[in-house]
Amino acid sequence: MKKIVITGGPCSGKTTLINELGKRGYEVVGEIARDVIKERNNFPLSKEEFKIRQIIMAERQIAKEKELGTRKEKLVIFDRSLIDILAYCRYFDINHPKIIDNINLSKNYDFVFILDPPPFEKDEVRIENEEDALIVHNLIYDIYKNLGYNIIQVPIMNIEKRINFIEVFLKKWE
Repeated sequence: MKKIVITGGPCSGKTTLINELGKRGYEVVGEIARDVIKERNNFPLSKEEFKIRQIIMAERQIAKEKELGTRKEKLVIFDRSLIDILAYCRYFDINHPKIIDNINLSKNYDFVFILDPPPFEKDEVRIENEEDALIVHNLIYDIYKNLGYNIIQVPIMNIEKRINFIEVFLKKWE
């Protein structure tokens, strides 16, 4: 199985893109962080709460990847990955969850698409402003690059063109 990651900073269009790829028949895994944030929305935001959220996200991401490893799909597309958790830990200035230490993150994923961010829009789970979103985007990019991933940058364009751009690669890997 090939593990494909679609990532980028907040508000870059990942979820919209993942949802559309799912409608087109690809095996996709939605962003785990979004669910965790909604579940823990009643807890006051603090450094400790951010740490708890990152641990939960890491545990769920690892479990999901293990579960998918037992299936026969040729490729699975993830909305973010464990590496994104590292970027957010740096952003929040907290230690990353220790559960990640036993995973070879430089070889965990086969291909990485990073979406260039369009104009910023707030939603119900985003806490970042536009400036912070760009900082997170750059942290994500730098960590993937430093881990040795060949990053495919997806430029800003409408959803249909982004899908077509990505499908050129996906069809080669199926």
